[in-house]
Amino acid sequence: MRVDNISAEDKITQLVHVIKGKGLVLFVGSALSRFSPSELPVGTHLRNATLSALAKRAPRLSRYTEAIKNQNLNPELVYQMIYDNVGDHFFGSHGKLDTDRTNENHLFLARVAKAGYIRVMLTTNFDHLIEDALRKEGLVEGKDFFVYYNEEGFRRYLTQYPRGVIAIIKLHGTIQHKDSIIATLHQTGRGLTLNQAQILEGLLKDKHVLFVGYSGNDFDNYPKLLSMADTAKGIYWDSRSKELPEYIQRLFHAYQDKAISIIMDLRDLFQQLAQRLDIKYQKPTDASNEAGDRLTQSLNEWASEIPVGRVLNLISRIFGHIGDFDNALRCGREALKIAKKTHYRRGEAINLGNIGLTYRDLGNLKKAMRYLRGALDIYQDTSDLGGAAGIFGHIGILYQIKGDPKNALIYHRTALRIHQEIGNRQGEGKSLGNIGLIYREIGDLEKALEYHLNSLMIFQEIGYLRGKANELGNIGAVYFRQGDFENALTYYRDALDLHREIGYRQGEANQLGNIGGVYYVKNDSENALRYDEDALKICEEIGYSEGKVVSLCNIGSVYRARGEFENALRNFQAALKISTKTGASRRRNVIVRNITEIEEAIKARR
Repeated sequence: MRVDNISAEDKITQLVHVIKGKGLVLFVGSALSRFSPSELPVGTHLRNATLSALAKRAPRLSRYTEAIKNQNLNPELVYQMIYDNVGDHFFGSHGKLDTDRTNENHLFLARVAKAGYIRVMLTTNFDHLIEDALRKEGLVEGKDFFVYYNEEGFRRYLTQYPRGVIAIIKLHGTIQHKDSIIATLHQTGRGLTLNQAQILEGLLKDKHVLFVGYSGNDFDNYPKLLSMADTAKGIYWDSRSKELPEYIQRLFHAYQDKAISIIMDLRDLFQQLAQRLDIKYQKPTDASNEAGDRLTQSLNEWASEIPVGRVLNLISRIFGHIGDFDNALRCGREALKIAKKTHYRRGEAINLGNIGLTYRDLGNLKKAMRYLRGALDIYQDTSDLGGAAGIFGHIGILYQIKGDPKNALIYHRTALRIHQEIGNRQGEGKSLGNIGLIYREIGDLEKALEYHLNSLMIFQEIGYLRGKANELGNIGAVYFRQGDFENALTYYRDALDLHREIGYRQGEANQLGNIGGVYYVKNDSENALRYDEDALKICEEIGYSEGKVVSLCNIGSVYRARGEFENALRNFQAALKISTKTGASRRRNVIVRNITEIEEAIKARR
């Protein structure tokens, strides 16, 4: 049955049937808590209000924060960057979430669970209002319900969950345990952990899932939802708007008839369910105007304690992430000026390093080197070994880009030694991988493979999945250089699967391009084009400018090899336009050379 042909009445009837059959799992978002008396902000509102509060630290900041708001970034990504800049002070912006004011939405879900209809609720909310509602309904934590909010808890759910009791799975942690939120922030951009992915996979196979009060802004963290489309029972999605966001449309396209949209206010949905299940529910009222005023005042007080230099550094990092290098440099230089004026040496080093990395992304290696060396001097003067090790690695990468493998090895080995001395296993793994890349570039493929395998082993031991996925791709690249295309494809596909598993879409795009490259050298232009176009689509969706340039060049090369010079020219010209717009010049000479040669080929054909 097609989704569009189902009436709202029939959709509710189907959903009630699933609930009464105890076949439903809830996926709860922040909109559940925005009503009175809870009056908590939804994720995007809190993100924008937080940025506005930070902008009040100096008049010139508002134009930067408004530009960032227009990018509609994942709120968790913004919070992660805030935490990286201000540490535990970050939690001051989330203090308002620590409330015990449950509303009727929380109480209704608690009553449905108490009646035995629902046993598992997943939530992205930091608050503890669902748990509070269960307690108000007379249920006891540790007996009638269990809360799982960190990796230890997720493992416990997978191995020890007592079937028949209620499970609250808090995917983003809880405000009551700051460490769980810090872990979530560190995981941002990497997708679900393996334990979280296994939980979601098991539930999707066994139950229907109702998404309620969830915007899907962080949908890319949940690639399992897409990859499980063939084996999942099905999903229900509650939304107030008929216009579903693009990322939700992708979900519906994958699930086809197993995806049902319910277009109504969640309170109307709960009221209809309450009537059919004979469970008490009183529609909560909208949040008062005073709630927004209280949030603004709270955030303004929080932001007033953060130095302007740190705010500028934060904004610079966000601009760098979205590829706005001009603003990244502008804010970075202002932050550096303040750090120097206040004699904040560590801040000076951090800003010098960030400016250097921005220049690296722009292709200005001379300036990048100057700023990175300035950061290194300060880290060494202040005996900050961790900071120094990071900069040694970045300088090593600069020498790789410049085609100076001898110096690159010196710096990467220095970084490796320091990481080993201070026990930074993740840094050790990254340095080993970087050394492997150098040996691959100079043609010593046996040594390259040895270093990449050692790096892979470390990442497996510490559970750093993104690093593991990167090294699988690097090992594939070694096999590619050796002409062993089957092994290359195997490792590229393993890397692709893992990047999809953790939701790291940039890595997914890179591996799709690598797979396209294998098909290109095998003269399979159809598959090469298919993978390269898939990579380009992802790069466009996530705003990955460098990836767009690479993908367009790859597509152009396929068309050029097929003799379709007009198509080839169009793609290389698009790549040049993006490269010029972003100011990144690392591939510009290669692009211009291809354009010139293709234009000559077109003239010769005429």
